[in-house]
Amino acid sequence: NKDGSGKSGVWVINKSLSVEKVIVYFRNKLRNVNEIYIGNFVGLSPSEELGYENRHIVEFNKMNFAGMTKENWNGFTYTKQGAVSPIKYIR
Repeated sequence: NKDGSGKSGVWVINKSLSVEKVIVYFRNKLRNVNEIYIGNFVGLSPSEELGYENRHIVEFNKMNFAGMTKENWNGFTYTKQGAVSPIKYIR
């Protein structure tokens, strides 16, 4: 949303983590660049999608554009090629 609030995905996520920030890595295929956004974690809500009841939606606010990277997901998260998890926890 324009005010920086929103929701992301239907994720398999650890519900017991203590989270402060959400970092969104967005593949902008039209511009051939990956955009990075950082916001405040608000909470999790359960998925209502059929077949995905064990997943959650990440809610956030005060999301702001932080920059761009040409790194792919694995390079950005320092994970091995072939690692496909869309969630990365940073401590």
